[in-house]
Amino acid sequence: MLRKKKTLSIRFYTVLLLMPFLIAIFILVAFLRSNFNTIEQKSNYILEKTVPDVIATQNIQQKLQDLQRSIEIIRFSNDFTFADEAYNSSRLLNISSFYPYKDEIKTFKERIAKFYKDRMDFYALRRGLFIKVNKVNEIGNDVDFYQELRLMPMTLYERKNDELILKTFKANYKEIKRYCVQDEIDKEALSSCSVLLSAYEDLKVKIDKLYAKKELFEESYLQLNHDLKEFSILLSGKHNYSLVKDIFEIEDTVEEVQHMVRAAVIIAVIMVIAEIFLIHFLIISPIYKIAKEIREFRRTKLPPKKLMSWHIEEIQDICSLLNPLFKDVSEVYSESFELQKQNQDLKSLALLDDLTQLLNRRALNLLIREKPFARKNMAVCMLDIDYFKCLNDSMGHIEGDRVLHRIAIVLKEKVAGSDLIYRYGGEEFCIILFDVKQEDVLKIAKRLCKEIESLNLINKGICDKPVTISAGTSLIAKDDKSDTIIDLIHQADSALYRAKNSGRNCAVSYEEVLKL
Repeated sequence: MLRKKKTLSIRFYTVLLLMPFLIAIFILVAFLRSNFNTIEQKSNYILEKTVPDVIATQNIQQKLQDLQRSIEIIRFSNDFTFADEAYNSSRLLNISSFYPYKDEIKTFKERIAKFYKDRMDFYALRRGLFIKVNKVNEIGNDVDFYQELRLMPMTLYERKNDELILKTFKANYKEIKRYCVQDEIDKEALSSCSVLLSAYEDLKVKIDKLYAKKELFEESYLQLNHDLKEFSILLSGKHNYSLVKDIFEIEDTVEEVQHMVRAAVIIAVIMVIAEIFLIHFLIISPIYKIAKEIREFRRTKLPPKKLMSWHIEEIQDICSLLNPLFKDVSEVYSESFELQKQNQDLKSLALLDDLTQLLNRRALNLLIREKPFARKNMAVCMLDIDYFKCLNDSMGHIEGDRVLHRIAIVLKEKVAGSDLIYRYGGEEFCIILFDVKQEDVLKIAKRLCKEIESLNLINKGICDKPVTISAGTSLIAKDDKSDTIIDLIHQADSALYRAKNSGRNCAVSYEEVLKL
């Protein structure tokens, strides 16, 4: 016993095909939702935390730049009021606005205060030096050679002339020493030299102290300015790094999403290809083969020899219904073919003449009933065997039938295949000619008369003369609606009657009848 092949419902296969899609979509949606939540959280963090911190840092940097400008004013301005305002501006700076860098800013403010104090000390030394220079100049007023060596105290306030001051001072000091050691110097000048040298020695100490203070002041300025810049860069880098880090993390998450989407698209394409293959294998291919069997059955009318078997339950049901249906329809086709054959035989018997195998009068009547109007360029030729009654009376009906049969053969051979030949009566024939010219109709009729006469069929009823025919032809139809077939038959019949009265064995056109 053959084991029955296991089949499953198409609904099961549909669920089986859709399930991977649904699972993949669910996983993708869950992954995207998780990553979108991460992106949203990081974006919110940037907006709520990082961006405000960056803005606050920019504000702090702006205030640090204000401190740097204050330091530069304190360092380079000769206007004491302007320098005091710059220092007061830095001193009044609100430390709380620098949170969380209050300690660092407090330290900077203390350093600026010390820097300002060093500036004031430096300029105090300058003022003291100014007074000392004036005193030296007063001492030298009584010495003739010193009038050319006077120091300009105002230059002590000009930083750009510091080098000139030192150069002048050194030159004066050297010149006083040279002058005071001369042999010819008098006692009074020598006394003045001692005083000037002593004053210059004291002035030299004060100048050295001033420029030592200046070097410390410059070094303090450079270090403070450098530390402010470094602190500003540190703040900028710290918060910029935090912002860039958060942005990079968002970009990494977006890139992960892109990779996941690409992988999902590739997997989806592979799954679609696989499912297309499965659908083709499980559904389309069976349906195509069933359709092929139906087309083959339609062509051959024979049921398939091999029963079809498939994995899909519904398709298997269709096959189980088609197999007996094929058999039943095949039997119906077989019976229908027999009926058609019998019907065709009956139709042939009804429309063909048994003796001549030409169309009979019933066929002509059927044509007239179905298509009463003559087609354009259609004509009718009526033929009648001359003295046929005498032939039957003298030679018998069997010989008369033989003559009819021979004439029918000639007509079928000599008349075009597209034309119709009817046995109209006992010895009378009707030929319907299509697509002919008027002058050709009579020529055809005369040729048929000669062909029949050339058969040399003897008619003993008229002194052993050959059998002949008489012919009458109609006019051709000028269009499809002007004349009926019956009209053309009447015209040809009138011409045939004229041929009979004209001595027989001839053809007459209806045009000749109209001329009489």
